[in-house]
Amino acid sequence: MIRGTTPRLKLKLKNCDVSLLKNIYVTFKQSRYANKTLEKTGNDVIIDKSNNILIINLSQDDTLYFDVADVEIQIRATTINGAAVASEIVREPVKRILKRGVIE
Repeated sequence: MIRGTTPRLKLKLKNCDVSLLKNIYVTFKQSRYANKTLEKTGNDVIIDKSNNILIINLSQDDTLYFDVADVEIQIRATTINGAAVASEIVREPVKRILKRGVIE
């Protein structure tokens, strides 16, 4: 992901039917320089049942929040049956930009 952009992340839980999920939390954590955490839940998480993925749209402010370093991402949720599930933690590099700040 590149800082200051608006990426559309497509996330997949292995061995899990996303149509069974509720109370979904997608957590982004970066701790190299400072303990930074961003959480997306509710309307921020789109369930794409046909492709069995979750879609998260990040804003410029969201990506500018992170430093140039890896960010860890994890999904946690409950199912309609009451089970709690979690994805493995994945790392995504956050890349730098030359022009700082939000652009119009």
